[in-house]
Amino acid sequence: MLTGNDPLSGEQDAAGLPEPPAAVAEVGAGLGTFESADAYADWLVGQAVTRWRHLFGKPASPWWHGEIDLQFGGDPVLRDDRPSIVPGADGPDVAITNVSDGAGESLGSSTTNTQIVGVDEADLVEVSGDTLYALTAGRLSVVRGFAAAAPELVSQISLEGQGRITGMYLSDNRLTIVSRAHAFTIAENPPLTLPGIHPPAVHRAQTTVTVLDVTDPSSVSVVTRTTLDGELVSSRMVDGELRLVLNHRLSFPLPDVIPGEAEPQPTVASPEPATARRPAVLGERFSGLLWWPELPTPSGRYETAEAYAERIRRPLVEAMTPQVYQVDADGNPFAVAALVEPTAIAVPEPGMVRRLTTITAVDVTGEQPQPAASVGLLTSGTVEVFATADDLYVIDGHQTGASADSIVPLWRQQLRPVTTVTKVGFGVEQAGGPTVSLGAQGTFGGRVLNQFAADEQDGFLRVVVEMWGEGSGVRVLEQQGDSLVVVGSIAGLAPREDLYSVRFVGDRAYFVTFRRVDPLFVVDLSTPTAPTLLGELKVSGFSDHIQPLDENHLLTIGRDADDATGFFQGLQVSIFDVTNPASPALLHRHTLAGGRSTSTAITGSRWRRGDGDHLAFGYFPDEGVITIPVTTDGQFDWRSPFDLPILADDGVALPSPAVPQGEISIASLTVAADIWLPPAWTPPTQQLEVLAFDIVGGIDSLGTIDHDTSVDRAVKIAGQLVGVSASEVSVHDFADPATTLGSVRLDEAAAEPMKDLPVAGPQAFPAIETLVEQAVAGLPVHQAWVARAAETIGDETIIVAEHVSGAVHRLTSGGQVADRGWAAFGFDGIGNAESRPLSRQARGEAFAAAVTEVRSLLSDAVLERLAGSFHEKLGHRARLSWGGMPRSQGS
Repeated sequence: MLTGNDPLSGEQDAAGLPEPPAAVAEVGAGLGTFESADAYADWLVGQAVTRWRHLFGKPASPWWHGEIDLQFGGDPVLRDDRPSIVPGADGPDVAITNVSDGAGESLGSSTTNTQIVGVDEADLVEVSGDTLYALTAGRLSVVRGFAAAAPELVSQISLEGQGRITGMYLSDNRLTIVSRAHAFTIAENPPLTLPGIHPPAVHRAQTTVTVLDVTDPSSVSVVTRTTLDGELVSSRMVDGELRLVLNHRLSFPLPDVIPGEAEPQPTVASPEPATARRPAVLGERFSGLLWWPELPTPSGRYETAEAYAERIRRPLVEAMTPQVYQVDADGNPFAVAALVEPTAIAVPEPGMVRRLTTITAVDVTGEQPQPAASVGLLTSGTVEVFATADDLYVIDGHQTGASADSIVPLWRQQLRPVTTVTKVGFGVEQAGGPTVSLGAQGTFGGRVLNQFAADEQDGFLRVVVEMWGEGSGVRVLEQQGDSLVVVGSIAGLAPREDLYSVRFVGDRAYFVTFRRVDPLFVVDLSTPTAPTLLGELKVSGFSDHIQPLDENHLLTIGRDADDATGFFQGLQVSIFDVTNPASPALLHRHTLAGGRSTSTAITGSRWRRGDGDHLAFGYFPDEGVITIPVTTDGQFDWRSPFDLPILADDGVALPSPAVPQGEISIASLTVAADIWLPPAWTPPTQQLEVLAFDIVGGIDSLGTIDHDTSVDRAVKIAGQLVGVSASEVSVHDFADPATTLGSVRLDEAAAEPMKDLPVAGPQAFPAIETLVEQAVAGLPVHQAWVARAAETIGDETIIVAEHVSGAVHRLTSGGQVADRGWAAFGFDGIGNAESRPLSRQARGEAFAAAVTEVRSLLSDAVLERLAGSFHEKLGHRARLSWGGMPRSQGS
């Protein structure tokens, strides 16, 4: 664990800003890691000092300090030494994927429609032979019996409390579930709180990996559970090795205010130029913001840069040192380690940095938890991920000229899109564990749309980019030493249009831009150093997703649009012939019913580009069938209060065909009239469109699959088409999908709680001495609790723990901790509410009297000192209690 107690190293400028530490652990040209933990701490502190250098020593108001970030860019600092590992969000309503292993292929089952063959992507259904695993409505459902068109639910497990499920993988009878979670922690300087209110609990993003043994699908057991600090960006699975990319937000605490009378500000003799922008000064209104209230007169000064650097060093380093936690089958933590060492974090180039991005490899096939191997990058913008079987590319899209400490807002700075790509390699050490290493890094101009905008062939990284106002193009990068160097490019294509979709097929890149019409560009990459535009085709509408049918034909999913205005219309599926790349041709087009109100997860939001879920696309080439989950918006049908007359060609009114409730006369014409009717409401619809496609015959509708809830996926199992929703799994014939051959309900069975599952193997539970040592070092005791001190006397262990609310509790074990773990302290499990962490039995007086005698093994002086050190700066007194009960004055 990093302590960061050493003083700042290196020279400092007048503002107290340390020089960047030297990177001596060289990885390659322009890519090196921090020399040591102290060098990493120096860099973090230097970034924090730079962020707030306009405040140090300046007048300030204690009342406002900590309440509002005057630069609108401050983030709360995480006060807890370590977060908890408890997921805090419910699972999604439906979660499905389309995956199979080798066993499934022999029975005619489908495989995942991934970007790269051999690189699995997390989705929410897995298929193995005649067995389907589906994550729906916060449950894992296991269904069998598709060969006989008689599906049966063999087991169902509740994933409540596991966080938001993002996907799962199936490898060698191991089902790996990846979920997002949030841990509670305290914000020392919350941006918008009222004076006198305790600092609120905020969330720290975490990712949980749960490995299940599904050798017997009817009796699932838990192998391991691991939680990692960080927000999940993306994941991949290659040969049983899980690869995770996580983001950790870089947050800097505000400087403290030293109370006292502020010195008067010097009077400015001449006004500032109109183009200059001053930082906001307390006691004045924000320039240009008439709605901003008058701020109090300054009554103090911000601390100096030196004092700030010394104060924040340790908590900042701890907040930016992500951890990985191993927990037992009940969710109790029993081991903790650093997720990434500072010497494995690359030193960034000068400029604005927003987060730490970690890349981790975990072997999920072993009987016991394997240590995770990780490296880290400091990134500045939106992170995309492209992966092959051997390497993973972290694509960091940001802007040049952006400065976090500048008083000029970002939207007024001269910015240009820039992308930094870092190549990360994977391997296996002699002991059999995974290894991760930083390979190479390069930078080029432009923005990358999504993962499909990148591809690798013969050692060359090919990327389609777009530049603001300059159009789209292709960059080809080659690794030279430890740098990724642009060796070929083509630019300036469709300069006034946006990039909508990309797909690489062999030596060609296909991409679609759009403003009013859809140009499909074909670029030849057979000579990587000289990309060449072969041809383009302009058609109405645009394509959001491109699916190669073969080397000469593409199937796309997108929208029709008005050629004159660019106003988009309904969903459409198209087939293009690129046999002659110099003259691509549109062969077939099919428009789905519903018009503008329709949408599909495959293409994502109608108002964003590149955010679609390609795994929602069901592609069955052997049957010549595709499936598209379609949602139609609900809408009102507004009706006129009366029917207007119908006029003939000669202007003579014809009788109205409507039958009125009453009649009125308009210009001696009888017109149907009615009282005003409310608009008719057409409810939204959700269904799975099943389409047949043929290069020669075109695209035709075979029908739809409808369930009570949205049918978000279709898979092939035992030669049958299977639709999966949150409520049902149904079996259909590919030729007649509207007819249901068999089905099983998923929403009527009682799901078994995850915590009740048996453990597949013995847990490597350490001795009580190790548990206590780790607890005091920062391992969360339970959800929002962190141990601060511990002592063992005889068979009893006493731990002094701090709760997220600010209370300090003295916890006494009621049994052998070595056997029971944290359950000896009365913790039910990891999912209890933060304000009631102890079990009902443990909170009761009977438990305290009959099971254990609560004694003060730590003196009152120690407890008072702990309370004072925890809460002196927060302005309130900590409450002391035994097991959650108030402590009396005379005890």
